[in-house]
Amino acid sequence: MLLIIDKDNSVLDTLNYFVSDDQEPSYLRMGARDYVDFAFGTEKHFFIQRPFYRGIHNRPPTIKHNPVIIHDVVKNVNRAHPFEFPKEHWEKGLESKMNFNHDKNHVYFSMAASHDVYRINRDAENVDTFRVKSDFAPDKMPSQLGFSGPEDVMLYDASNVRYTAIIPDRYRNLTYRLATLPPSDPETSKNKFFQLHMYPDRFSLIICDSEMNVVGEHVFPERTYFPHGIFVSHEGVHIPAAHPEYLVSNGMEDSVRYDIFVPTTK
Repeated sequence: MLLIIDKDNSVLDTLNYFVSDDQEPSYLRMGARDYVDFAFGTEKHFFIQRPFYRGIHNRPPTIKHNPVIIHDVVKNVNRAHPFEFPKEHWEKGLESKMNFNHDKNHVYFSMAASHDVYRINRDAENVDTFRVKSDFAPDKMPSQLGFSGPEDVMLYDASNVRYTAIIPDRYRNLTYRLATLPPSDPETSKNKFFQLHMYPDRFSLIICDSEMNVVGEHVFPERTYFPHGIFVSHEGVHIPAAHPEYLVSNGMEDSVRYDIFVPTTK
């Protein structure tokens, strides 16, 4: 069940995860601090239902699942948007974790190991697909088939580009895609994959214009900033200087500092 509350923490409404067709409710949290999984609207809300499976060995080879659910506010019913997970994405064993966000006109979503970003028009509900690829990523993401446990997943995450957030910027009419990047030294991925899974050494913001064309990519200094807790204001993009190694080396374990990044485009 999902609770909608106002700024005074009063419950305005409750939503369940059942949809009006045959898809079973299978909601799972996104599992990271910068994921958004609900888009509020006057007439309809959008939220995510991820497919559920326990562990790598129990993951089915194929799946038919509609991850985006639409709640009709007036009728108080849920229905699945017809979008399905890309067949190739699932067959290659790539991560099903979704990145989700919204602005007043659109809902954005993508998968952690996919170069594509999907944008739903809130009113018409049509889906447009945009290739928003990091310059540091290969054309095709490596397969995750054959993984035997969580250590394989963490090493994969530490060694490859991983898309972890979509961030609309209404002040500059831009959209950002956050990508965690492998360390510049490949040996670091092998030696520190457990830490890198939670605290990546470096990351970038891919900058898109209003039509989702990539107009730049900014890479932040290694082991200084943390890719969670980012927010946008009229001043720019607020980036926390909170990588654990940076905090320890500068004696800042009990403080928080944000630097403001003002994006430039090509």
